[in-house]
Amino acid sequence: MKTTHFVNTETKEKKMSFIQSLNLTKQDKSKNNNPLMRKKEKLIERINEQIELAQNPAFAPIHKKRLKRTDGTIAIIDAPKRIKRWWHIGLNGKVELVIRKGNKVIELAKGKDAILLENKEQLIPTLNALKKAIAEGELDSLIQ
Repeated sequence: MKTTHFVNTETKEKKMSFIQSLNLTKQDKSKNNNPLMRKKEKLIERINEQIELAQNPAFAPIHKKRLKRTDGTIAIIDAPKRIKRWWHIGLNGKVELVIRKGNKVIELAKGKDAILLENKEQLIPTLNALKKAIAEGELDSLIQ
């Protein structure tokens, strides 16, 4: 037994006219796979966490954690993420701010890895300025 299928040419033409009305292009994968851009975005994300930590010392973002129960099942729970402060206040009241990439401190100039601030009130504006400098590419050679 032979089956015949009828195609509605009117709806097919409507679909084609919709696709033709769009501005089509080939996807540029180089923007998504640029390792330097990913490093910059991650560093800016970490700076945002430091700004939050400076504004609220009890700040602890939540991340998902897997725990294996005694019966063998795996439970996913929300756990606070540990954040290490990038600054400390010295005995003279001045603040030393370092920039970390992962677990390592970035050396900003030869033999110098900290930014000295007069007080804690300068911390957030300095972190915002660092964020802007990273986005503009001023620290590209240091974060590669």
